[in-house]
Amino acid sequence: MKDTITTLFFGESADAQPKTVKFENDLQYALSRLDLKTPIAIEAESKSIGRVTLPPKLYAAMQKGFRVHIQTPIEDRIKRAASEYGAISTEFFNEAPTKIAPHLPRKIVLAVSEAFSKRDLDACAFLLLSEYYDKVYRKAPKYGRDRPL
Repeated sequence: MKDTITTLFFGESADAQPKTVKFENDLQYALSRLDLKTPIAIEAESKSIGRVTLPPKLYAAMQKGFRVHIQTPIEDRIKRAASEYGAISTEFFNEAPTKIAPHLPRKIVLAVSEAFSKRDLDACAFLLLSEYYDKVYRKAPKYGRDRPL
């Protein structure tokens, strides 16, 4: 399912996402190979992942399941995001912020663009994580049952 991995900021990876039919076929194949007697962990995604949509039955099952909150240190998150950004061309990056720009102050959008143009990918990732993604996830609707670890 790696082709559906979304990168922070862009809503899609620098590589083209699969078409919906391919995504659904790949998802069905992956699910058919699972042992349904064991727990299945699925990241808490929205219904849409970039340009593809989760099947309604899978999304409904996700909402009924246990929700496990995993915290990762910001340094590790920055490192992971920055490594993904390294493969993105400046041209692609400059066109990408249209999805989230309306939700960020202009000075942050400019700072992100400047950091990327200087190839300061850690600063770029930090700004996007702290000024956009962490705020979005804090506001996201909670579903499922909390399960303390």
